[in-house]
Amino acid sequence: MFFKKFLFKILPILDYAMIIIMDYKIHLYD
Repeated sequence: MFFKKFLFKILPILDYAMIIIMDYKIHLYD
């Protein structure tokens, strides 16, 4: 299934983006 392959490719990118966003928020409130 194409969608599953696409999801597995984008999942680590989203995970990395979430870490960056959280880190940015922490710095913002500090």
